[in-house]
Amino acid sequence: ATVDLESPNILMRDPLLYRILKETHHRTGDTWCIYPMYDFAHCLEDAIEGVTHSICTLEFQNNRELYDWFIAALPVPHKPKQYEMARLALPNTVLSKRKLIELVQEGHVWGWDDPRMPSLAGIRRRGVPAKALRQFCAMIGVAKANSLVDWGKFEFAMRDVLNSTAPRVMAVLDPIKLTLTNVSKNTLIQADLWPHDLPQNERRSLSLGANLLIERSDFSAEPPKGWRRLAAGAEVRLRYGWVVRCDEVIRDAKGQVTELRARADLDTLNAAPKGRKVHGTIHWLNAADAVPAKLRLINPLFLSELPGSDAASDYRKELNPDSLRIIDGAFVEPHAAACKLGERFQFERTGYFYRDPADSELVFNRIVSLRDSFAQKEPAKPALKAKKPHAKPLAGPLVPEALRAQVAVLCEKGLAEADAVRLCRDQHLCDQWQSAVVAGADPAAAAKLLLNDLRALRKSAQVSAPLTGSQIAELLALYDAGRVARSDRQALLERLLDQGGAPEAVAGELGLLDRKADFDIEAVVAKVLAEHPQESERFRGGEQRLIGFFVGACMRASQGRADAKNVQAALRKALS
Repeated sequence: ATVDLESPNILMRDPLLYRILKETHHRTGDTWCIYPMYDFAHCLEDAIEGVTHSICTLEFQNNRELYDWFIAALPVPHKPKQYEMARLALPNTVLSKRKLIELVQEGHVWGWDDPRMPSLAGIRRRGVPAKALRQFCAMIGVAKANSLVDWGKFEFAMRDVLNSTAPRVMAVLDPIKLTLTNVSKNTLIQADLWPHDLPQNERRSLSLGANLLIERSDFSAEPPKGWRRLAAGAEVRLRYGWVVRCDEVIRDAKGQVTELRARADLDTLNAAPKGRKVHGTIHWLNAADAVPAKLRLINPLFLSELPGSDAASDYRKELNPDSLRIIDGAFVEPHAAACKLGERFQFERTGYFYRDPADSELVFNRIVSLRDSFAQKEPAKPALKAKKPHAKPLAGPLVPEALRAQVAVLCEKGLAEADAVRLCRDQHLCDQWQSAVVAGADPAAAAKLLLNDLRALRKSAQVSAPLTGSQIAELLALYDAGRVARSDRQALLERLLDQGGAPEAVAGELGLLDRKADFDIEAVVAKVLAEHPQESERFRGGEQRLIGFFVGACMRASQGRADAKNVQAALRKALS
């Protein structure tokens, strides 16, 4: 279709409508050989189906002009409108259908329902509640600029929903035997099944005996400073149970700890120990009724924050080899073992888990972990104070890895690191900034104008004529020369974004050019001082800080058209 061969938008010159492919179709056979192209079919399907708002991603922004042209040129029953929004981008994963198909077909994952996959089938098998997905979408909303959504927001939504819907049970992932030497029989105790702030009052029964299983990570033979779990000679409380003190550590021939022997304070079942304070609490299972289970710990599928961002690299090489960790030797309490397929639990101090409905065995997939209040590691040695470098280095973790090289180039041109990162995250603004610098604009001033003034206007109003680099350079020159008052800048920008034109000519048409000469600064200063006689006397009496008060009053009286430095000079002259 020939539309406009001189159009700056190449899609509007001679767009393809359909193609003829004489091949056997997997569904219609050989009965049809004409296949409409996307740009031709998309808008007509929307119009025929009565779509009012056609939402697509930002890469189709240039296609909107052709979309509107087809709707206007053809006799369609409805007039839909296309809107472009930023696509959802999450770190350490891929959402491209092409890449996901390759992962499935090449065997990097089990299939579309692999719990590591960002597909609906994978998320469902992982155990993520639908309510958490809806809450996550409500949290992030939609945007007109591409950005990377923090994975922590998704985890927060999952925890927020599961906290009130998943009952609490205990599980031990890496067990070590704990023998209580002064306990001879089992004690039946009651434990909460739901948090205290929920209306459910349901409780579960636990059997506390002499032979227990605890997490191997809850014991340290050489505890670091601040250790609040079990160690030789140290005390700790068993969740819902007694306070115990480790008296003996049993090791095998290789020196590995195989058993801990402890003594329980039997008077501390529902009371604090007398005369001493116990800081730590650990979870446990009774070895007699603990049930073996298989646990799958699911981690990010990719090591890189932006897999495949470098065109020369293969995103498959960035797969995380530890994305799925299977634990065969775990144990859960009987309440969890008796659950139905598809039930969710919080394994206390471990995370939220989901009984995999696709496995006949007792298998739990970890939905999301809990926040760890104490990471078991040696305390870091205090680093020597380094001399302050002359040049401010890039704040490594604050700058995404994929943008660091580009951000460094912009910082070398005089931009602050924060401004450089914001520009690199919005390719449209970055292109505008580069064209403005080429046209002679100051790099830092152009970045501030784009990131603060123009970006806000672009979000709040429809932009018909985006500013070119030469327009930005000319606009900044008017600002530097003081020919446009600060209070008039937004009106000038709105007119330029709506209708375009040369900034100086547009400012002249609007009567915004050189308005600072339309009034007498001395007259404004005299009026302000006459309205505030008490403040004037206080200033003359030595309260020099009132100069800011007078400058602000004069700027308001001049509606922002006065130059602050000239106002301050006139004030000091009048008050001297």
